[in-house]
Amino acid sequence: MSTSGRVIVPDEIEAQSSPYLSVWPSLILQGAGLFVLCFGLYIAIGILDLRPQGPPRVAMDLLMIALPLVLWLLFCWWRERRAPLPRARLGIVIVITLLAANAVSLPLSQAVFQTERWLPLEGATQRILGYAFTGGVTQALTLYLVVYFCAYPGLLRVRTDSLAYFASAAVAYSVIENIQFLLRSEADPQVMAVSVFFHWAVSLAMALLLSLGVSEVRFSRPAPFLLTLLFALSAFVYGAAITFRAGLVNARFSLSGGSASPLLALFLAAALVVVVGVIVAFFYGTSARRSEESARAQRPT
Repeated sequence: MSTSGRVIVPDEIEAQSSPYLSVWPSLILQGAGLFVLCFGLYIAIGILDLRPQGPPRVAMDLLMIALPLVLWLLFCWWRERRAPLPRARLGIVIVITLLAANAVSLPLSQAVFQTERWLPLEGATQRILGYAFTGGVTQALTLYLVVYFCAYPGLLRVRTDSLAYFASAAVAYSVIENIQFLLRSEADPQVMAVSVFFHWAVSLAMALLLSLGVSEVRFSRPAPFLLTLLFALSAFVYGAAITFRAGLVNARFSLSGGSASPLLALFLAAALVVVVGVIVAFFYGTSARRSEESARAQRPT
């Protein structure tokens, strides 16, 4: 009777036989699958010399661009539907992010900031900060606002709910980025295969940092500047990734040793998302354990 009125905190629910789908396995499966497919396509296109023209080329590009969304449907959305208590509005987050990125964020970044006209001529530090304060801030703000208005605070029941919604928004944003990249550059199929993974990985790395900040605000009492710091860090990650990708792709290195290789950008993106993921997962786990210990300390003896 003494515990009949006790409120079960979200971390206690998550620590038990959780009715909520674990997000990390879905992200790992999605990321590993996308990396293998994009790397395999890069190698296959080079070996088979696949350079179709006309409608077959368009179909090939669209299939590659759709890969992140297809894998999200397979490893995230479909698995979510099978959970006892599935997360709501994930599909809405995807749709709204697609619309916001296509209609507002990317056109604003391209038409107003016009970074490709002046930033490539600057030094590395100026390019990192320039991309961070333009495209990085625009993307981070889009991801944050979509999740805030679609899910915060009512749909964030446990800490990793924030992760699920931000990761979904990241997938949608990367799809629009790849469409815009294709329209601007008419990229080689090998470059397009790398771009698909690169944009997803950078978007996810930003989403991981933002999700941690929102989760802390929702379930803990963090320092007032934590969310702002993580927002700035996510924008910096974008700026650094774009800058280093340009440097690595233009480097005189490839599997054959003779020319520039987009594969370097593929490995850079993979390393980035793994490092950020490990760090964010550590802080998620630390926060969850701290909350659980606090809840246990408050229980009546």
